[in-house]
Amino acid sequence: MKTERQGAGTLLDGRKEGIDFFEKSTMGVVIVSKEGKIVALNPACARIFGYESPEYCLGIDLAVDWFVNLDPGERRERENIVLETGHLENSEKEFRKKDGSVFYAHVNIFLIRPRDSGDYYFEAYLVDITRRKQVEQELHCLFENTGTATFVVEEDMTVSKVNGQFTATFGYSRSRVEGRIKWPEMIHPDDRDRMKGYHWARRYYPGRAPSEYECRVLSRQGVEKFIHIKVGMIPKTGKSVVSYMDITSLKNDAKKLAENEARLAGLVDAFNGFIYVTSSDYTIESMNKALVERTGYDGRGGHCYKVIHDLDAPCSWCASDRVFQGESVAQEVKSPKDGRWYYCLNSPEFKDNRVVRKRSTIIDITVRKRAEEKLLEEKSRLEKENRQLKNVIKSRSRLGNIVGKSPAMQNVYGFIPMAGASHASVIIHGESGTGKELVARAIHDMSHRHGHPFVTVNCGAIPEQLIESEFFGYRKGGFSGADRDQKGFLDMADKGTLFLDEVGDIGLKLQVKLLRAIEGSGYFPVGSNQLIRPDVRIVAATNRTLPDLVEKGLIRPDFYFRLNVLPIHLPPLREKKEDIPLLVDYFYREKFESFHSDGGFPARLMDRLMAYHWPGNVRELQNVLHRYLTLGEFDISGEPGIDIPVNHTGASPEPLTCKVAEQPLGEAVEQFEKKLILNVLESTRWHRARAASILKINRRTLFKKIKKYGLDGA
Repeated sequence: MKTERQGAGTLLDGRKEGIDFFEKSTMGVVIVSKEGKIVALNPACARIFGYESPEYCLGIDLAVDWFVNLDPGERRERENIVLETGHLENSEKEFRKKDGSVFYAHVNIFLIRPRDSGDYYFEAYLVDITRRKQVEQELHCLFENTGTATFVVEEDMTVSKVNGQFTATFGYSRSRVEGRIKWPEMIHPDDRDRMKGYHWARRYYPGRAPSEYECRVLSRQGVEKFIHIKVGMIPKTGKSVVSYMDITSLKNDAKKLAENEARLAGLVDAFNGFIYVTSSDYTIESMNKALVERTGYDGRGGHCYKVIHDLDAPCSWCASDRVFQGESVAQEVKSPKDGRWYYCLNSPEFKDNRVVRKRSTIIDITVRKRAEEKLLEEKSRLEKENRQLKNVIKSRSRLGNIVGKSPAMQNVYGFIPMAGASHASVIIHGESGTGKELVARAIHDMSHRHGHPFVTVNCGAIPEQLIESEFFGYRKGGFSGADRDQKGFLDMADKGTLFLDEVGDIGLKLQVKLLRAIEGSGYFPVGSNQLIRPDVRIVAATNRTLPDLVEKGLIRPDFYFRLNVLPIHLPPLREKKEDIPLLVDYFYREKFESFHSDGGFPARLMDRLMAYHWPGNVRELQNVLHRYLTLGEFDISGEPGIDIPVNHTGASPEPLTCKVAEQPLGEAVEQFEKKLILNVLESTRWHRARAASILKINRRTLFKKIKKYGLDGA
């Protein structure tokens, strides 16, 4: 049905009531031709656009294009609606004022057809809604940026508006939710009836439904979540505004906290020590089961000093003041109640950044304290013995089989106990015959390894082709001729000491493998894939200058530094001649006791011993005495009083002579053989492999003869 209204002036056919309404209306009224030209506008409309009167607006383009921003097809469609129905109501449009500012107006458009005219006009009524639009925009901004998920629920429970936080929680888009989904559809089935009851009670029984509560919801993917809801009604409507926070993580944390508290309570009760909590006035608020059993009763409500220690006043050592200032205090105290020692850890418990309780944990340490007391007594005793031992060492002339009282030997005696107490590698420097093996054995005997093997290896006497199998052992079938398993030196010395004599003769290839083995990486026996990690302490000896060998590339630097941890230098005999009488007496009375019966060494020969330079050191002295006692000959190289240059290749071989005596041929041959073997050994510095090669016999035969003639102690 068409609705036609008549406009101002001629368009209103001059009717007074029409003109009065046009002029006095508080709404803006404007009449526009079908071409979009302003025909007339009232004062209210002029004011809306920022002009003083309508006259100023005539001829000015107010951009009153009712169908702006529409494509031609949609524009024609809107015009046709007005032409067919006579009006187009309830539209909102943006305009610009005289000063260029923007305002919004609510517009109703009507069609005007003047009488006796086939033409038509558009009459529009404008209401300025700029302030309302601003408020809506502010509310929309607040709605979107409230910080919580927010949505509007209609009276029929339809969700009519949601913000971004809502969609993030549930996984739905706005278009999928707004006006399409009812709120109960998102509630967990177990909470759905409760939520519906709150919804209707809030609308029909005000005050009966809570404004805040918790419930479970389901996301689009079916994931269960916990939310905390706040609900408020929009006045004079059936709508409610709902905001909520996702508290799923808080719920999970609370669950874990409850589980941990239950577990902690179990641990506290099962704890062997004692735990109790007190207030600032020493009142016990809680005790664990063990403490209740110790005291014989539940002491909650009593004072800790009375319940725990049977005192009538706070303990003299009490740290309560420090704890209530926020400090944790650990103490060791002796309880006057039972005389036992306890370790006490006192910790503050905080609430709202202040200390409200003191938690005390007590552990019985009586056994440890008594052990400490014994250790202190033992330490005092050992320190006293150590002082006494040092005093004895300073004046002693012998340590085991090591003989001498010279200052140089006193230094050696002082080093041996310290080296024995250490786990580090030791390297002994000294010329051939100075007693390096004796010192190595003394270190072993004074170490914690003394009950385990002491294995001696003459590194220069092992053929190159056998050295790896000798050190690491081999398994049956590992190589041609390996008809049984054989342990190597490292395996034999496990938990004990491996003495590497003449360590400078070890080849570079073996140095690498030895280094890995003694540093913990282990080794593989020849013919085996089983890794062995021996527990071996290395004591090495050399008569060569190892740093020179390092520079020449004959000793690896890492191998040298691994050995050179605790170095010790043994002085040659020529630097400690005051020890010669002691050594002679030792050899004469103990080593060769079965060879003499005259009661002592002739004094007339001592001067010759003191004058000699002893290039072969103690070993040469022993051999000279051995020959004297065995053959009745006293023969040393050089003349008395003449210094003989040091010969590092060993003493010159003694001429082979044999006394003419009435003795069986066999004894004479054995005497000659013994002397020959001794001379060759001395000429090769007791290198048994080279000696065997010179004598044209194998090493096994040489070893048997050395043992037969008693030369193994020479």
